[in-house]
Amino acid sequence: MPKTIRLDSFRYITNEAWRALIAIEMGMKNHEVVPLELAQKISRCKRSGSGFLKLIKDQLVPNSLVAYESDSRRCVCGYRLTNLGYDYLALHQLFNSGQLCDLGTMIGVGKESDVYLAVAGNNCGQQITDETTFELMKIEFGSPVVVKFHRLGRTSFRKVKEKREYHQHRKACSWLYLDRLASSREFLMMKALHSHHVAVPQPLAHNRNAVVMSYVADSFPLSRVVPSVLRVLDGLLAKELYSQAREMLQKIASLGLIHGDFNEFNLMVVGLGDVELDAVTEDTLLTIKLVLIDFPQMISRAHPTAE
Repeated sequence: MPKTIRLDSFRYITNEAWRALIAIEMGMKNHEVVPLELAQKISRCKRSGSGFLKLIKDQLVPNSLVAYESDSRRCVCGYRLTNLGYDYLALHQLFNSGQLCDLGTMIGVGKESDVYLAVAGNNCGQQITDETTFELMKIEFGSPVVVKFHRLGRTSFRKVKEKREYHQHRKACSWLYLDRLASSREFLMMKALHSHHVAVPQPLAHNRNAVVMSYVADSFPLSRVVPSVLRVLDGLLAKELYSQAREMLQKIASLGLIHGDFNEFNLMVVGLGDVELDAVTEDTLLTIKLVLIDFPQMISRAHPTAE
């Protein structure tokens, strides 16, 4: 079981420490480990030398936000950002922009992601660009939302290279950068599908490896629906779910896309949670809805591997 993100030390990190953390992130664009001098230069912190080192050792290293590495054979030493450090940077921006105001418990773990409940901030769903401000869907302050953190590092690089376009034919690429590409791609796919009325969670915000989306309440994976439930009403429930799934696939295909991982684990059933088996009626079928989640393998129908 992966470690959950704890925010105990989050509020105690100083502005200078955040600048140092961002500097190490920026330095990792072209360094496996970032030398102390380079991190200090990028951060433009007033502290230098031993003072900057103390800042890192006092606030970043103890909280596992960065790790020190040295390789005597290559004469390389410096700091690298950890997964938790990357998560903190994403959350820091999401909190500051008012997208979120708190992070809750982990509600799901996948091969390539961790999913958390969170609390919507006063700007949740509002997207700001250089030219304009627009709302995808304004969420009421304090409402439950979901944050998905991408974790491609759990998968071997060979599998990622075979199944994903994120690396864009790069020979080498850090896991953190791949996570960023994966989350950005998922957010854009969700926006496209949602705008065409495909039943997916509402995309609300994106930063680094994190995607914020609406919370699908009263739902569970289709894989948990037992056969005895599907057989009620002479199989009408099964037929309704099949009809919705087929219609969803056809709509996605009409948009020129292929989901790539369309299965019972990525389809959530809404509206069946509190219904007893003997209480399922034809009216119940009118309230049941399938919602599609998880889009890391979605590609265009024109893609070479689409077949």
